[in-house]
Amino acid sequence: MADKYPINVQGKQVAMSVDRIGQLIRSKMRKSRAIMALFESFEVAPEQLDKLQFVITPMEDKHAETDGKTMNLNTSLFENGEFFEKFFFVPAHEVVHWLSRLKEEDSYFNDPEEVLGFVSSVAYELETHGDMDICWNRVYPRIEWHFHNESDSREFFKRMVVKAKELLR
Repeated sequence: MADKYPINVQGKQVAMSVDRIGQLIRSKMRKSRAIMALFESFEVAPEQLDKLQFVITPMEDKHAETDGKTMNLNTSLFENGEFFEKFFFVPAHEVVHWLSRLKEEDSYFNDPEEVLGFVSSVAYELETHGDMDICWNRVYPRIEWHFHNESDSREFFKRMVVKAKELLR
C-alpha cells in the first residue's frame, strides 16, 4: 500500500499522506451544510468527527466501508487524483453509516433494559464471588467493547457497580 496518494490541488497533482487526506475530508465535511445537518439530525457534535480514522486500502466490489471508528476508502478512488472532485460522494455517504453506529452505541447504553442487564451481571458476580477483580474480568470486557473511549467505559462500569450494590442491599 502506498504511503501517499495523488490529490489535485489548485490544478496540480500533489502526493498526500492518508492523515492529510483525512484532515481535508473532515474539513470539507465541516464546510458542507448538508453533512452538518446530518450531524444535527443524529444529535452528534461535529467535534466527534476528529475521532473518525481514515484508511485507504484495496477493497473488492465496494468503494468504502465504515464502522464506529474507521472509514475505509478504496485505493481505486485515489488513482487519478480526482478524489475530491469526483468521489467525495463516497465519504458523504459513509458518514451516515458512521453517525448511525455512534448513535446506536449511545442509545444502547441509554436503553434501561441493557443498563439493568449489566447491573444484574455485576450484582450477580459480586453476590456470588464478592471479588471485584473477578467481576471486572468477566463483565468489564463486555462493556468496554461497546465504547471507543476507555475512560467512558470505565465510568459506565463504575456506575453499574454502584447500582449493583444498591440492588444487593
